This record gives sequence, C-alpha cells and structure tokens, in this order.
Amino acid sequence: MKKQISAIVVMIVMVLSLNAFAAKYKVEGSVNVNTASKSELVMVPGIGAAKADAILSERQKKRFASPKDLLVIRGIGEKMLTKISPYVTTTGQTSIKRVRVQ
Repeated sequence: MKKQISAIVVMIVMVLSLNAFAAKYKVEGSVNVNTASKSELVMVPGIGAAKADAILSERQKKRFASPKDLLVIRGIGEKMLTKISPYVTTTGQTSIKRVRVQ
C-alpha cells in the first residue's frame, strides 16, 4: 500500500512539474504552412507530429491558398482551425518562437 501511495505521489509531482514548465513559455509569431519545417509546425498549439506530417504531405500535392485549406487535414476541423488561426499563415516568412514568460 505504501509503495502505491509513493508511486501516486511521484506521478503527481511529475505532472505538476511538467505543467509548471509548460506554463513558463508562450508561443509568438506565425508559421507559413507552405514553407515551415516540421519542427516549426509542431510549435503551433494543437499541432503535433502527426498533423505536422499530414500538412507536409498535403502541401507536396498542392500549396495552401489560405489557412482554411487546412480543413482537409485529418484532425483539423473548424474548432481547431479557430484555435490555430493566430499562428498560421500562407504567405510571408515563418517567425514562430517560444518565449519564456517571466
């Protein structure tokens, strides 16, 4: 019983530590989905490795004319598009970066 409680406490501390780390950074700038690398795409909140790969694959077939074109990507619906819109563009340079919050 003590081992289980200890394991639970350790897990809680780890989760709280990860949340504290994540809370110390915010994302600024945007990514051009027509030119951004996978590592730049995954910096967009809500875009993980699988969605980034799908974006890269789709843009090999056809350039994105507008952010709404991302709706063809599995897992990107209207709600997700609204969430990522501040960080996504189809023109200009990619300028996304993580900034430490003081």
